[in-house]
Amino acid sequence: MELARQNSEIAINQRLNKIKPVDFKKFLLQELHKLHIKNGQNAPDPDNASLIINELYNNLQKTWPGIKAEWIKKAFEKGINGDYGDFANISYRLMNDWINEFRYSMSREDFAIPEEPMNCNDRASFVLDGLRKRNPDIVKLDKKGKEALKRKLNNNNSLKI
Repeated sequence: MELARQNSEIAINQRLNKIKPVDFKKFLLQELHKLHIKNGQNAPDPDNASLIINELYNNLQKTWPGIKAEWIKKAFEKGINGDYGDFANISYRLMNDWINEFRYSMSREDFAIPEEPMNCNDRASFVLDGLRKRNPDIVKLDKKGKEALKRKLNNNNSLKI
């Protein structure tokens, strides 16, 4: 309960994977308590709140590590206002569903990682630079190799470095 009263020290536009886990969990706990208040529910006991927050954090870490705190706030705001349908009580599943609804409503450009260029030519260089950092033995590609990489990137937007 004391954790919920502390002000979150994260910037609203920071991404989950750039924030200390304890700070992001504090933020999630504050949001959980706000949702309960807005829905006219009593705050969950500390054990249940901790369980919900840990599960939500772990799920986001696996499924959407680039999520911004502001997007979670927007998802919860839309959810509590009924934009994603009717609901009775706040739960882990409901909060997760609201985040997913918000995610699916976004365009690709909205949640792209800013360091990762959307332009294919820039993206090819970005991917090559990442590969070279991991494996210094990779040399510069000739024109055919770059073209092949661009085609691969056009066919697979989720190519991992």
